[in-house]
Amino acid sequence: ATLVAAVLLGGCTMVQNAAHVRKPHLSVDSVRIAGLSFQHVDLVVDVGVDNPNPMPLRLTGFDYELRIADRPFLSGKQEQGTQIAAAAKSKVSVPLTLDYVEMQRTFQSLEGQDSTAYDLQLGFDVDVPVLGLQHLSVKHQGEVPVLRPPRVQVERLQVKSLNLTGANLEL
Repeated sequence: ATLVAAVLLGGCTMVQNAAHVRKPHLSVDSVRIAGLSFQHVDLVVDVGVDNPNPMPLRLTGFDYELRIADRPFLSGKQEQGTQIAAAAKSKVSVPLTLDYVEMQRTFQSLEGQDSTAYDLQLGFDVDVPVLGLQHLSVKHQGEVPVLRPPRVQVERLQVKSLNLTGANLEL
């Protein structure tokens, strides 16, 4: 009888804990430029994962889709084992690299623009006790700079001085 009571009471506690398990909430905290060149821009998307549960959760991976000019441009999936702290907000950083040549080849409408709008869809796979593997998603919109190499044109080349050992030119 004691064993049955212990199992029933333990089972009740598990059911009571299960009733309080909730899905975590995602938010895009920031999108920052980590690197910038005339070839590409490196972005880092900082995603906040708010875990309301009294136990840690495990992030098993994430996927992303980046749309530019309302058309797909970049997508991917990454397996990542990360611990999400109990009853806290954790930060997960998602790196993205946008190649300007590929962007301009794909989107002719970017020719001559200084920036372009983007839509980013992120999905996180989180293992939540009792609920199992949950796929959570968050969307973010913003603008990214589109840099172009400067055009250099020689307007005038003038010889300032000339001798047997060298020449002094003005460009």
